[in-house]
Amino acid sequence: MQRQMGRRARTIISISKGLRKPQADQTGKIASKLNDCGCKQKFYYDRHTKVKEDLEPNDAVRIKTPTGWRPAEYVRKSPYPRLHIVKAGESGQEYRRNTSMLMKTKESPHVIETHNETIPMVSRDLQQNGRELSISNRDLARNDRPLPTNNRELPREQLPVQHHSAQQRNNATEQIRTRSGRAMKTPSYLVCLSVTWA
Repeated sequence: MQRQMGRRARTIISISKGLRKPQADQTGKIASKLNDCGCKQKFYYDRHTKVKEDLEPNDAVRIKTPTGWRPAEYVRKSPYPRLHIVKAGESGQEYRRNTSMLMKTKESPHVIETHNETIPMVSRDLQQNGRELSISNRDLARNDRPLPTNNRELPREQLPVQHHSAQQRNNATEQIRTRSGRAMKTPSYLVCLSVTWA
């Protein structure tokens, strides 16, 4: 600031009035040199940039998500600058995204269909009466937790405990394998008892 203004800054420390007077011959030179430095930086920073193509309807577009680039259907341009409306996901919901979140591809245009069907599902309150509720896909996504069985609601002391022989335990461990083919072995402190959650 002191170089641009050509004088000392105003502070609570007392200084002479001569130091606070601007020196007119230096301020013009310094401002033009700072401007030249900024222009030079901009030139080298923008040297390899490319102009992004405008998106139009029937363009194949992908939208950036936390899990990667997913296919989307371009709907229209937003009235705001650099914003576009796209339709994505299984539900076909419309999203407003910046151009940095969209990628134009050379694929055939993606067509996202909207599904507004209702799915019947047993509610917790009405499960005993045998009545069913129908909810939309959005509500199903929020409440997709499985309904508890009676055994899960019991305290831990009342859960049925089954004792297995050594041969049954060995057969059970041989049957359980991971996707890579490795046999899973139950820890030795859990071998004597097993709890069923039926």
